Amino acid sequence: MACRFVAEGLIEALEPQLQGEDKVLLVQGNQARPLLREWLESKCQLSLLETYRTVGVSPFDDEAVAHIQSADWITFASGSAVTSFYERAKLSPIPLNEKQKIASIGPITSEGLAGFGQKATVEAEPHHIEGLIEAILKWEREDVKVETI
Repeated sequence: MACRFVAEGLIEALEPQLQGEDKVLLVQGNQARPLLREWLESKCQLSLLETYRTVGVSPFDDEAVAHIQSADWITFASGSAVTSFYERAKLSPIPLNEKQKIASIGPITSEGLAGFGQKATVEAEPHHIEGLIEAILKWEREDVKVETI
């Protein structure tokens, strides 16, 4: 089983298992990082199935802006969610609450945040939904808040 919940962790776990005659179906979205696909193409017989598409963005409506401004936490579970959020925010500038905190599911998502000049308050470890929830709860339980990552 993968120890890290990113493509690199899956590659590490699959490396000793895959053989050239193995047939693998990789299910991804149109903006998935190419690392896993490229690695699998070099190791086995790969079929790719695109099951969703991240498309262009439109400005946030007034209701969305109100929800964003009133949130204590903004959580991101993918790099494409980060990109879509901040691209939409450019179209309808939102003055964010200075007390808002940002939660990231993992290092790739945190890199996406950094690309928009943002830092995650917490990053999930391990990098899955349960880890994201635990990181938020741990931060909220802490008496002394640590520096953002």
